[in-house]
Amino acid sequence: MRRSLLALGVALLSTHCAPVSLGTEANLSWNAGFEEVSPRTQFPEYWGMNAAYKGKVSMVEDAAFAWRGSRCVTLQQTGKIFVGMHAGPRFNVETKRDVVVSVWVKGKGVVSTLLYLYSQRPAYVGCITVGTWDVSHADWQEFRGTVTIPATSNLSKRAPEPVVKTCLAFHVTGGPIHLDETGVYWKGEEPVDEPTEAQAKTDPTKPVPHLITIPKTDTPPRIDGTLEPSEWDRAATVTGFHELGGHLAGRQTLVHITYDDTHLYAAFDSTKEGTLGKGGTGRDGKLPTPHDAVELWLVPPNSPWFQFYGVPGGGFLDLNESKKLAWDGNWAFANQVTDVGGTAGEIQTFSKKRWTAEVAIPFADLGVSLPAPGDEWKINFCRDWSEEKGTTKKSEDWTTWSYINGSFATPGMFSTARFGGDSPAFQLNRLGDLPSGNLDVAGAVGIRPGDAVTVTAELLLRDASGKTVYRREQPCAVAVGGLQPFGFSETIRLQRTTDMTVVVRADDTRANRELARIQVPFAAASSFTVKPLPIFAKGFMDVAINAERLPGLPEAANLLLDIPGTALKRKVVIQRATPKALERFDLSEIAPGRYLVRAELRGPAGTLIASSSEPLTVPKRPEWLDNTIGITDRVPPPWTPLNVADKTVAVSLREYRLGDNGLPQQIHAAGQDILAAPITMAATVNGEQPAWEFAPLRLLSSTERRATWAVQGKAGPLALVGTLWTEFDGFSLLTFDLTGAPDVTLDALVIEVPMKASYARYARGRRQLPPGKFVTASLYPDTFASARDVDIGDHGTWLYSPSWKWQDTMFNELFVGGDIRGLAFLTESDQYIRGPAYADFTRTEDTVVLRISLISTPTLLSKPLHYEYGYIATPVKPRPKDPIIHQPSYFATDKYPEFIQRSCVAVNYHILANINTPRYRHPQGGKALVKRIGNYGVPVVADTYMSAASTTTPEYALFSPEWDVLPRDGWVVPTGRVRYACQSTSHAQFYLDSARRMVEEMGLGGVYIDVSGPMANRNPYSGCGYIDDEGERRPTVPLWASRKVFQRLYTYLHTDGRNGIIYSHTTHDTCIGGYVDVVTEGENWGTEGKRQYTRLSPDMFRAGFMKTQLGTPFTFYIFHQYSWRGNSYGTPVSLDEVLMISLVHGVLVSIGDGVGMREIPPVWDLVSPFLAQADFLGYWRDECPVSTGSEELLASAYLMPEGDTALIIVSNWAYKPGEGTLTLDWKKLGMTPATSSIVEPLEDNRSHPAAATLELSLPARDFRAFVITGR
Repeated sequence: MRRSLLALGVALLSTHCAPVSLGTEANLSWNAGFEEVSPRTQFPEYWGMNAAYKGKVSMVEDAAFAWRGSRCVTLQQTGKIFVGMHAGPRFNVETKRDVVVSVWVKGKGVVSTLLYLYSQRPAYVGCITVGTWDVSHADWQEFRGTVTIPATSNLSKRAPEPVVKTCLAFHVTGGPIHLDETGVYWKGEEPVDEPTEAQAKTDPTKPVPHLITIPKTDTPPRIDGTLEPSEWDRAATVTGFHELGGHLAGRQTLVHITYDDTHLYAAFDSTKEGTLGKGGTGRDGKLPTPHDAVELWLVPPNSPWFQFYGVPGGGFLDLNESKKLAWDGNWAFANQVTDVGGTAGEIQTFSKKRWTAEVAIPFADLGVSLPAPGDEWKINFCRDWSEEKGTTKKSEDWTTWSYINGSFATPGMFSTARFGGDSPAFQLNRLGDLPSGNLDVAGAVGIRPGDAVTVTAELLLRDASGKTVYRREQPCAVAVGGLQPFGFSETIRLQRTTDMTVVVRADDTRANRELARIQVPFAAASSFTVKPLPIFAKGFMDVAINAERLPGLPEAANLLLDIPGTALKRKVVIQRATPKALERFDLSEIAPGRYLVRAELRGPAGTLIASSSEPLTVPKRPEWLDNTIGITDRVPPPWTPLNVADKTVAVSLREYRLGDNGLPQQIHAAGQDILAAPITMAATVNGEQPAWEFAPLRLLSSTERRATWAVQGKAGPLALVGTLWTEFDGFSLLTFDLTGAPDVTLDALVIEVPMKASYARYARGRRQLPPGKFVTASLYPDTFASARDVDIGDHGTWLYSPSWKWQDTMFNELFVGGDIRGLAFLTESDQYIRGPAYADFTRTEDTVVLRISLISTPTLLSKPLHYEYGYIATPVKPRPKDPIIHQPSYFATDKYPEFIQRSCVAVNYHILANINTPRYRHPQGGKALVKRIGNYGVPVVADTYMSAASTTTPEYALFSPEWDVLPRDGWVVPTGRVRYACQSTSHAQFYLDSARRMVEEMGLGGVYIDVSGPMANRNPYSGCGYIDDEGERRPTVPLWASRKVFQRLYTYLHTDGRNGIIYSHTTHDTCIGGYVDVVTEGENWGTEGKRQYTRLSPDMFRAGFMKTQLGTPFTFYIFHQYSWRGNSYGTPVSLDEVLMISLVHGVLVSIGDGVGMREIPPVWDLVSPFLAQADFLGYWRDECPVSTGSEELLASAYLMPEGDTALIIVSNWAYKPGEGTLTLDWKKLGMTPATSSIVEPLEDNRSHPAAATLELSLPARDFRAFVITGR
């Protein structure tokens, strides 16, 4: 028999069996699933190969590929001489002779299962075949056969010998054949079926809500914030939190929950590195940010949801779905923060904090009685982590126990809590480091005498197969009761990042009921990773190799990288000391198609240590890549061509008279000179201040769009070489390198900007680098009429800053100016900013000097210092004369015809199939909507994200290594998850082409741009970021690239006969803001908490949100359209109150809800013509012809240029009704009382005497509008 098998030429694998296994105890096979590996041979323990046979047998380490566990074996016939494998010890055959043999197989070839027979000597005495099967399938299948082991066998010509031992073997012809999960069982003891298959009752790719049984306690915990030993023993405990709509959270929280006859009790336990954001005290108030928080959400049957929210400072909120914050419960909340260690340089730092919080909620307050055993509620737990100060929360800062992909207030995605009465208490305390493939499930079951609970842990593939990779169960039962611990531990080996789900289930076997079912999806990474990073836009691919998690890595290992189907191969040596590598490949050598990037790591003797692979798709070159949309030699309206005469460059509304240093000596803006003296650069070198000597500014090129000059100068041992270019909108970019001898110390380098005080009344600073910051300040005490603390009761005081106080903060943009004229300086990077100081102002009666410190600490010039600074004077462009441009709509609906027919644009948020995808989500309905709204002469635009991309699009899948802003962050929209994308990448090309197709193919009127500004980014493939002196990669802000994208989009939509519209959310940097048609901002002043924007002062609005300098119509993004927020957190702010804030500052509002649509048309009809054509004279200006003599009653005027019509707005900023006298200066109005009339158009044209004064009475936070007509 053996000779006949040899003659066939097969690969052969054998093992000896024993009555202990890695699977069930009935399996006689050692290492049945090949999971144990010999550290000496790096081959499955208890399995062996006979060196006489040269077939190929290899081990695959990949849980996604194997049938069970992480490993399987592959056999491949390579010639006439096959491979033989054997192992020992063999298992004894005594009275039992009938055995069942099974194996899971996939591949292509013929596999035979045999038992080798041995005598007592021991000697091989023959074999018997269990079965032979033709295999030709890519999915795992089980082959099972039954055989009787003979009592005797005779291989030689001697007398038959008793068979006393046997072992399992496999013979393979052809191949490759993959084997896994072998089994040898005495007949009658074999497994009947695969129990894990019965668990696949749901789609394995979709998250499943958890189930937890809440046990009842006889001794309720004391609510003091301290988790005392044993007080939560009769509680259920859970963990397994996720980022909102995303991955398994890196920071986990434990939650305990129990109840008694009157209350529900819960406790939260989490640890944080760094400082906890306390969030303040009090109930239902505005909690200062940043703060940490815990949230408990409850939904009793047939009831609205309830939310309980607490912070470390002791403050808390309680609300329900129907009454919002107006609902108050009589619940208890207590918490405690303790130091739990942390070291730096072996010094105790106490940088780690443990935060524990406890709550007790009366059932009566929820409108329910004591739940009966078996009653079920919906429940969720959330842990909100405070963001770094000055930044916004990222997705990883919002964590939730139930898997939620949108707002926390989504009860349909909550988990199930079953009230259990005297049921056992299931407590899940940890899951392990799942993303690293280390399963470490641990907890306890609180049981009473006679209880019996079985805990099961499973790992499933999160794909269509739902295959079980790992499954173990553990019974928990003790006679006397108490806490019975359980635990499961396994290392999952993978060849690539794999989506998986861990399922932990507890079954009360005595009561025959399910106690808990917790399913946690996660992505597990290979311990040896290969990550292709294709940068298709630039024609190369980097492959990142990481072996640092591999155990037993030798001093040096040989890495073979290859891409089957191509000629690309690479051999690299990986050192134990540096177990990472980055290899670059030329993508031009790879034809479009699907490939596998494969890596093998072998030891010095050629032994395979690990292998890994990742798929690679190389696309055909997209049509949108490197498009020329918006690239032209022409100047788009309303700008005029740039004109250069010697060192003077003229652009729309402004003129720069340049110095040889590339900086303006004078700026003429809107008819006035705004500089008090030339802008200079001052240096201190080795303690001295050498004078700069610049060569004459040399013009290199000039067109209608741009002029470029060469700049060159020196100051003592310093040399400066650079360029300056200015474009038609007035933006100028000065780029220069500063060099000197290595022993030169540069003590200081400052740009000094002296401005006339009359045109430098306030300043703004915008920092996009983390931590982000936006600040405003007055530069003269009398700049703002209300520059004082105004007490607004429970809400504190108005926000304003009477002086600049951010001298040590580096800003990406600094603006200094007034309501029309001003000057902005911008930069993308802080790479060569040295020292603590950056921006400061000095002032005299006539002059304000802005000092920008590039160097404020002694710096050796060991290498060149590179700087790029942009500057632009305002106004950026002429104000549009069409009144309708001030009237944007946030809803494309004709429900209110009087509203929609007056709108300049109508936004539809969900008209696209996906974010930035130029296809209708519902083609028939979308086209009908565009046509219906178009009948009113109103263009429809879609919601687009210029700085974000949908992760579900094929473009993102291919281009994300280049597009992604790092660190990655995103959020969830109705069509899926989106992530921030960088405007300096090919994403800009994709976006521009998508916008073009929306206009040309879908018939849309332009775009609405959300997520529009440039994002701080350290992704080198985006061309962003730099390595600092400590070797850490720091972010930069791609301002110039963002400007270019906006410029191209604007040019495309406003040339070649197109009259498209760009409606943008968020006011942009001054170098960008001219390239939109209408902008809106201000929702951050919505009534989060209770009426937050009562703190918005006239000062703050004027300096930060009036934005009249750009020439782009600005609208206040009012809370009014966020009525759902108002309903959730308090009374919505009325439209009249919002108009009270905005109209007195020359600003209208954006509208997006039914109330606003009904009420705004008469306001538009009245105000918009004045915004477009009149001179606006704010209440702060000497030329203003109206006044009240009050800091709470503010009056501004709009004067038509013909001099015969004026609009007067009077706003009552007080929080109580106000009375006062409006004084009219008829001379400044340019009219005479005798021939003039005064009416209130919004009050049925109520008329008033044309006198020198007018007595006023205004409700709190309201306004009145008067039109004066005369001559």
